[in-house]
Amino acid sequence: MDNLLFQRWRFRRSQITGFTLIELLVIISIIALLSSVILASLNSARGQSKNARIKQEVLQIRNQIEFGRTGNNTFNDLKGAATATAGKFVAYYGGFVNSGISVLVTDILNINNMTPANYSGVLSGTDACATRTYSLAAASNGLTIFTDNTATCALATKYAIYASYGPTVGSSGYYCLDSLGNSKTTTTGGIPNNPTVASTCQ
Repeated sequence: MDNLLFQRWRFRRSQITGFTLIELLVIISIIALLSSVILASLNSARGQSKNARIKQEVLQIRNQIEFGRTGNNTFNDLKGAATATAGKFVAYYGGFVNSGISVLVTDILNINNMTPANYSGVLSGTDACATRTYSLAAASNGLTIFTDNTATCALATKYAIYASYGPTVGSSGYYCLDSLGNSKTTTTGGIPNNPTVASTCQ
């Protein structure tokens, strides 16, 4: 009788016993692994979405520039600055005559959480040209527009728009779109700084 009672007690006990410590550790490990995979996927998707938004902004900037194309295939909005390096936009943030471009470039800065910054020694007042030229977030390698200007206040005949994919100088990668219809995406490295060759995507 006692043996029968013991067996019944042991049976009931086996029905209500919870997970063992090893089983709990295995379950926790599986949950942690699944969480890391999901988080990695979300971060990747978030990065791809951000890069896609930057590409769209660059396309809109090109559209704004193309609206200023003249009959002899130069660009009214893209004139060489009076004292800046020929072939490179280096005037300060907000100085561009085309407000549509200014808004779009500000959007790129916001996407990358960047703050507008000037190149050292660039124009800080009114230049001698009818329009200003500029690049943004120089300290963060944010966005630069290169042209083939070789003379003061000359109209550009070619341009290339370079937009960084992130705020880290030299390692974020960038997207480039030029006036010849070329486009290029890199995943590493910073925006080129040689205006003599950068008026087309490199």
